[in-house]
Amino acid sequence: MRNDLGAYGKCCRRESEITLPAPSGAFVFADTHEHSISCSPFTLRVPGYPAFPSPPLWTWIEFPAARHNQGATVSFADGHAETCHWREPNTLRIAREPPWILFRDAAEPYGRDLARFIKAARPVNEAEYRRLFGAQ
Repeated sequence: MRNDLGAYGKCCRRESEITLPAPSGAFVFADTHEHSISCSPFTLRVPGYPAFPSPPLWTWIEFPAARHNQGATVSFADGHAETCHWREPNTLRIAREPPWILFRDAAEPYGRDLARFIKAARPVNEAEYRRLFGAQ
């Protein structure tokens, strides 16, 4: 039996409890690509979290939409929303793939588009998060 899901047992009930990243940088909902919808989750591999089947950190597990001017709409914990426009040619190539878009590697060395999503997710390993993205 796997026990790694316990790392996500923390539920923030107040905006003040969201500290890494801050509420203005912590995404809550992401517009999922229509060729990547699998039982409705949007899943990322974040620092310190052993994802099944253990892809490298810089892998899209699920994939965000590209139907909004080559981007996806994302809402954040402080209540604002943004359209993330894709900058990496590899991200745009993946967006054109037929169903099912799952477990696709980001561009080398890590891909700015995926890095933006990982930076907006709550890390399991805060030291690794700070190593990758610096102090918040």
